[in-house]
Amino acid sequence: MPRVAIPGFAALVDADHVLSLPSSVAHKLLHVLRMQVGQGFVMFDPQTSMQASATLCALSPPAANVGAATEGVRARIDIRIIQGLAKGDKNECILQDATELGASCVHFAEMHRSVARVPKDKRNARLARWNAIAESAAGQCGRSDVPRVLGPSTLADALAEHQDARVLVLYERGGRPWGDVLRETFLTAMPVVLVVGPEGGLAEEDLAVLERAGCTYCTLGPYVLRTETVAAAALGGALLLAEDSLIRRRVDAG
Repeated sequence: MPRVAIPGFAALVDADHVLSLPSSVAHKLLHVLRMQVGQGFVMFDPQTSMQASATLCALSPPAANVGAATEGVRARIDIRIIQGLAKGDKNECILQDATELGASCVHFAEMHRSVARVPKDKRNARLARWNAIAESAAGQCGRSDVPRVLGPSTLADALAEHQDARVLVLYERGGRPWGDVLRETFLTAMPVVLVVGPEGGLAEEDLAVLERAGCTYCTLGPYVLRTETVAAAALGGALLLAEDSLIRRRVDAG
C-alpha cells in the first residue's frame, strides 16, 4: 500500500475525519500513482512517527478519510553516518540505503579526496533534494520517521555536530574488528557515528582531523569496499548486533 509523509497530519484532520491533501501529496497520489476514489494509502508524520490508514474520498479538491493514528515503526538505535561526498548519484543511493537500514542521520562531508563539490549557492537546493529522497525512502521501507540529513560541510564541522556520539572510522587500512567495537558501544546505549571516506579513501589530512576527535579505527574485513557499499554493509550488520545488544541489556536489567 502506498505510504506518504504528511507532517502534522493529526492536527489537520477535521471533525469528520477528513483531511485536505497537500498539493505535493495529491500530485503523487493522483498523477504519479494514478489512484482513484475509494483506494487506500498510509500517511505518516515524520515529526511524531505516527501513522494512519486513509482512503481517497475526493479528487477536486483532493481529500481523504483518515483512520485512527497509531505509532509507526521507527529506528531503534541512534546510529549516524558521516559520508564523504561522492560523485554523481552515489550520494542519493547511499542515502536511500542508509534510510532503509535504520540510520538516524546522514551527514555529507567534503573530504580531501572528494571529487565532487557542491557550490555554496546550491547547497540549500541539494539539501532539500536529499531530504526528499530520505522521506521517499522512509515511506517505501515502512519507517514512520525520517533520518536527519545534514551537509555538505567540512569534516571538522560534521564531527562537531556529533560530539555526543562515539566516532568509529571504517578504515580500509585496518583497525579493531568493527563488530567488537560496535557491540561494546551498543551495550552502553551511546550513539554511534560511522565515518566513511569518499572514492579514494581517507587522506592523511582527514585522518588528522579524525584523530583530534578521538575516533576509533575499525575494519569490516579483508576486502576494500566501494564508498557506496560501506554504509549499507555496516548498517546491515549493525541491525543484527543492535538486536542482540538490546536483548542482553534487557536480560542484565532483570
